[in-house]
Amino acid sequence: MKATGTYITTSTAGESYRHMDNLEHSCADAKAVAGVLADVGFDSDHVFLRTDEQATRQNIQDLLCADMARKTGPNDRLLVFFAGHGQDYTTPAGRKLGYFVPVDGDPEYITSRCISMSDVETWSDSTRPWAWSCCSAWPACC
Repeated sequence: MKATGTYITTSTAGESYRHMDNLEHSCADAKAVAGVLADVGFDSDHVFLRTDEQATRQNIQDLLCADMARKTGPNDRLLVFFAGHGQDYTTPAGRKLGYFVPVDGDPEYITSRCISMSDVETWSDSTRPWAWSCCSAWPACC
């Protein structure tokens, strides 16, 4: 079955972190990905870019949970891209989890102020029933 709908992408990146070292190229990376996607068929009206002060945990959650659920249809394809810090966390039970650190994230409070991979999976579930396919790319630095 070939999708005939819209290509939709969300691209988030942070460089000016509140609780971690700043990054130099993540916003440029997110913008470059958005540009390449436009070259391969993503309409610029369907590219949602959040950078620096816009790339907060709440804004990313709103974008993935609510905005994309409202904007995607049954034949649409969704790509999620995040460029920024990432960090591993080992639970008291010994389970290792991966987290993405938004610009307002604090690694000292990683489980409540950062974005876990299970958060992303849960959030994308609110979109996935509507989108024909959903793919995530997360080149985060640990």
